Amino acid sequence: MKNQRSMKPSATLALAVIALMGLPRPATAKNWNANKVPDLITAINAANQAGGVNLITLAPGKTFTLVVVNNTTDGPNGLPVIAANNKLTIRGNGATITRSKAAGTPAFRLFDVASGASLTLENLTLANGLVVGDTGMDAAGGAILNTAGATLTVKCSILLCNQVVGGDGAGGLGGFGYGGAVCSDGAANFDCVQFRGNQASGGATANTPDLSGWGGAAFGGAVNSQNDGNLTIRNCSFTGNEVVGGRRHHPSAVFDGISDGGAIHTWGTARITDTTFAENQSLGGPAGPGEDGGFACDGALASGSPLAVSPVCVIQRCIFSHNQAIGADAGPDNFGGGGIGGALSNGYSQEASGMSISDSWFTGNEAIGGSGGIGGDGNGGVINVETPLSLTVALTTITNCTFSHNRAVGGRAGGNAYGGAVHNADWNSDDGSGTTLVVSASRFDANLAVGAPGGDGINTFGYAQGGGVDTCGKTTILGSVFQGNQAIGGALKSGAQANNFTVSWGGALSSWGGAVGSGFGSTVGSVGPGGTLEIRDSIFAGNQVSAGDTSLGGAPSVGLGGGIGIFEGWPASIVNCRLLDNTAAGGAGSKGTPGAAGVGGGLAVGYSALTVTGTTISRNQAIGGSHGGAAMGGGYVVGIGIPYGFEDTSSVTLSGSVVTDNQPDNAFQF
Repeated sequence: MKNQRSMKPSATLALAVIALMGLPRPATAKNWNANKVPDLITAINAANQAGGVNLITLAPGKTFTLVVVNNTTDGPNGLPVIAANNKLTIRGNGATITRSKAAGTPAFRLFDVASGASLTLENLTLANGLVVGDTGMDAAGGAILNTAGATLTVKCSILLCNQVVGGDGAGGLGGFGYGGAVCSDGAANFDCVQFRGNQASGGATANTPDLSGWGGAAFGGAVNSQNDGNLTIRNCSFTGNEVVGGRRHHPSAVFDGISDGGAIHTWGTARITDTTFAENQSLGGPAGPGEDGGFACDGALASGSPLAVSPVCVIQRCIFSHNQAIGADAGPDNFGGGGIGGALSNGYSQEASGMSISDSWFTGNEAIGGSGGIGGDGNGGVINVETPLSLTVALTTITNCTFSHNRAVGGRAGGNAYGGAVHNADWNSDDGSGTTLVVSASRFDANLAVGAPGGDGINTFGYAQGGGVDTCGKTTILGSVFQGNQAIGGALKSGAQANNFTVSWGGALSSWGGAVGSGFGSTVGSVGPGGTLEIRDSIFAGNQVSAGDTSLGGAPSVGLGGGIGIFEGWPASIVNCRLLDNTAAGGAGSKGTPGAAGVGGGLAVGYSALTVTGTTISRNQAIGGSHGGAAMGGGYVVGIGIPYGFEDTSSVTLSGSVVTDNQPDNAFQF
């Protein structure tokens, strides 16, 4: 027919070449369909060769099961490396790419994205990737390794049960595990992605005699984004992911076997919005015979660590629920591991760090110290902040957030607890400037700091500081509410004597500098080098500090500052606030052992100068422990160092404030 088009010879030749090469026939140029694993591998290779923008479409609902290693670039991979200049999209249509779980299947990750490449995954499940380091070697990216200079985008997908395991040290330092599902040193973007059941583990470790190194650490149960990384997460969920420190064999250095970031560990820049973190865990490395338990940090998300240069993390409209950092248990002659940051951390980086948190909800998160002869501390039921190693600033801002029913729990025996919701720790600078905390328009409800029982009063104390917030850095609190928070000290063991180190304080807030106290301040407490404290337009109501009793046969302890405890800090101010119905309760006594004192129902001040302006302090109470414990300063007390034999020139200056109806008295000056 005259109008019938004939195929050009060049097109005929091209199709013949494609057929001879065994390529899946593209629907259009640089578009491929894949129905089985060989199709997918061949299509990736073709896209690498073609370069530019490419699309692979997978058969709807199909499972692509990988059984062999395709290449060993950056470690074993199940699929071809996505090459530089390949801008590849894989449209999953509900398909699954999985490493086979059959016995004898080698370990390998699924994808490796080279520098200069771009990989976009849509509507796809990635499952069961596994990377295991050789002896003492690291393992990174159980499902995806996104190298420096690469770009990864994942949309509407699931990353499920992927794992990295650092290599056992065989008598030396164990390897690190980075990113159970994804390890990225490039740009990584996740939108509407579910991360479930992924895990990063460090290798078993023992140090050489000089006890140097950080063996067997693990970072990011689901995602590790490194120093060149730029991480964006939107509308995602992280559930049941886990990071586990390597087993600690004797001898091990203090930070061997550390675990950090149950869901995410980021060293670079991260922005996380509209995302849920639930039931993720950080588990410190288990202790071998004669060894201390490993530290566990940041049950959900870590921004920082000594490997991070200058991290910045923005968190908006997120939910953190029932995440945990659990220090490892140890034997009766060793230290339990610390549980640090039940949900989050900021700082402890090489240079300055910043974290901004807004419009978010935190509930049921826990930092739990491990048990041992000396129990591990629980620091920050939600957030732990620490000074950068360079002595610059770790800045944390919290705006319009709610913290409810979170806990910091010391490990038995006698582990201490700092900050049921927030622990802001400047351990290094002289003026508290190393960690700056700004809290505005936020609520702290029913959070707990719980010291462990069984302390000996010499090496272990079981005190609790700051049921809501514990800070020894520069702190500003604006327009916030602290209600029903508690700091609860642990009972001392039989024969143990109480002293200035067994006090619990700050039911809502404790602020401290230079010295360590026990059981001061149920809401906010501060101890350490000290930093300025400014509180404005805030309410502290119904908070409580309760000190350890005689139930184990030891002496009872003093409870200080039912609402706020300020101890050895720089000048502090409270402006236009209300301190109402807070309680400081001394530890209960028993027959023949009088109860301990309850001191400062609303407020306790030691080694500090406090100005109180336009503030009401009312209906607070100090309650002595049963069997004759003293009660003093129902409203506030000044000079709490004096009864312990120290010179204390503290002062409280009132301006336009009302102090009334407190029990047994409104104010007490030692």
